[in-house]
Amino acid sequence: MKRLLLSLLVMVASTICQAQMLWRSSLDEALSEAQRLQRPVFVNCFVRWAAPSVLMDSVVLRQPSLVEWLPKQFVPLRLNMQTEEGKTVAARYGVTSYAHFLVLTPQGELQHRISGGFQAEEFRARLEEALTPETSLFGSAQRLTRSNPSTQDTLRYLRALRTAGDGDTFRDLGTPFAQRQSPDKFLQKDYWVCAALVMRYRSAHLDYLIEHRSAFVQEHGAEAVNRMLESALCRHLMPWAEGKIQPIAARSDLDQLLAVVQRAQLPDSCATSLVAELARLRTDGQVQPCLQLMRQRGQALRGYPGVRTGLELTFTFPGMTHADSMAVAAYLDEAVQREQGKASRQLADFRDALRQGMAPAEGGVDFRTISFAEALQQAQSEGKLVFLDCMTSWCGPCRGMARNVFPLPRVGAYMNPKFVSVKMDMETGDGPELSRRYRVNAYPTMLVLRPDGSEVKRIVGYKSAEMLLEALSD
Repeated sequence: MKRLLLSLLVMVASTICQAQMLWRSSLDEALSEAQRLQRPVFVNCFVRWAAPSVLMDSVVLRQPSLVEWLPKQFVPLRLNMQTEEGKTVAARYGVTSYAHFLVLTPQGELQHRISGGFQAEEFRARLEEALTPETSLFGSAQRLTRSNPSTQDTLRYLRALRTAGDGDTFRDLGTPFAQRQSPDKFLQKDYWVCAALVMRYRSAHLDYLIEHRSAFVQEHGAEAVNRMLESALCRHLMPWAEGKIQPIAARSDLDQLLAVVQRAQLPDSCATSLVAELARLRTDGQVQPCLQLMRQRGQALRGYPGVRTGLELTFTFPGMTHADSMAVAAYLDEAVQREQGKASRQLADFRDALRQGMAPAEGGVDFRTISFAEALQQAQSEGKLVFLDCMTSWCGPCRGMARNVFPLPRVGAYMNPKFVSVKMDMETGDGPELSRRYRVNAYPTMLVLRPDGSEVKRIVGYKSAEMLLEALSD
């Protein structure tokens, strides 16, 4: 997404005159014309507060190629999702993230969905898929209900799910499908859509990709292959870079991982190179070199929102001297100035705690290691509500709250008498089902639930201790 935003900003700067789309003003008007013309409706679900939505609306959808082509295939509707009609449409069609686009039949039924930002040429290709039953979201889903659907039917539906941003269904269907494929299948463009689901450290699929890197680059391009390798390897390097693995793993384990990184032949400028070096330095207990590395090369993480801050929020080292602590605090001064909003506040809280010599506090929130069903049962028997922390292992703000907010005694003193508190990784165990059940689309999301599982309150995003307690007390 960062790469897309940068490229679109360049387009903004270089575009002097932009063509204008003739938009319909309401869904009823658009559907009426769609029925007359027998064309689908294209809905631009627009919000002013989301940068991808604004860039798609003001740049991509004003490119002459789309302005000329799109109205010949669709009835275009631009809908402000912050109006009453927009809120109704969002609830009806499940629009929860932006940029977001819907393709509806003339009768108002969902035919296709596009989530996220694209450049004009790729966006047109995604829209063209909506015009063909075999490749549209609805049509490809229907084809899977036939007896003996083909492999191509599955691949088309997976592509449509990816375009729609339906990550839960994509993973549920795509993971077992991808695991059944031999590694060489992913040389084919059709299979590449689900390759990330099986590219894991020490997997045959990742080993094959690395061994046949040149063939994959020829088929998919160096940028796509590098992104795939970067994502797969960084996932395993991050716990080392955060200092979480060292107490329970041997240095030889890291050396084996670093050898795989070397074989992957990724550019020195990529995030994996930085994270690998940080993992090595942290494992060796080299505090000052870690800080110097992040000063010199931290920009390599700019394409991964929250990751840089998440790493910096782990900068406590076993056996730190007073000089080390002050050096980290001085580094965090720079990081606070670099970031904005919540990230800046997180870093400032961590820096201040470090300067005050605060160790991780005892008496914080008592998160119980139990299942979701057990949490509901215990809440019923104890006369409490359930506090459900919906997080993921890769979420920087989630890690920030775990380190800086939940351990605080004043937070535990307020929450422990009132809640049965549990953490759930939304990508493992009960997580995917809970994510679907409660429509969790951002992390962290914190839910207050009754013992019957019904929702009382939802808190989204990083909160300082004061913000969290204020939200819970409302």
